[in-house]
Amino acid sequence: MIINDLKALAAEQLQRENQHKIYCIFDEFSIFADDQIINQGRSAGIHAILATQSISDIVKKGGDALVGQVLNNCNNFIIQRQNNHDDAEILSKLIGTRDGFELTSQIDKVVNNRTVGSVRTAKEFVIHPDAIKSFKQGEGVLLSKTEGKRWVVGFRRGNSLLNKIL
Repeated sequence: MIINDLKALAAEQLQRENQHKIYCIFDEFSIFADDQIINQGRSAGIHAILATQSISDIVKKGGDALVGQVLNNCNNFIIQRQNNHDDAEILSKLIGTRDGFELTSQIDKVVNNRTVGSVRTAKEFVIHPDAIKSFKQGEGVLLSKTEGKRWVVGFRRGNSLLNKIL
């Protein structure tokens, strides 16, 4: 009933010349999730804080399309430990990559008394999925995408912000 009321309120807001800002908090967002909340709410001045245990919960509710809508319409993310590798990889891709180097070598292959190998540039995750899967309680990453800038900040319970990565 609350979601239906929000949808009706969004419709009213869309008719107004001066919209009121409305803030909503959705814990366990997958229970309430649908594409109307995301699309209609945003254009109607409804701002939402969404919380979910995992991306898989949203996939189960509305598939990859709904996950895409949620991730593309959010600007700030607090990412804590994920047990599911697919969820951790989606979040790592969301955080992004940076330029790095990939070093290769051939074992037991020596040419002119030198080990054979190569170095090449490669993209690497800023936060690897395995790191997201190994966060301890109270650890995580804040990702903020505002005004064309991206900030990724690690945090740990009881400490101030650890480091600015981007």
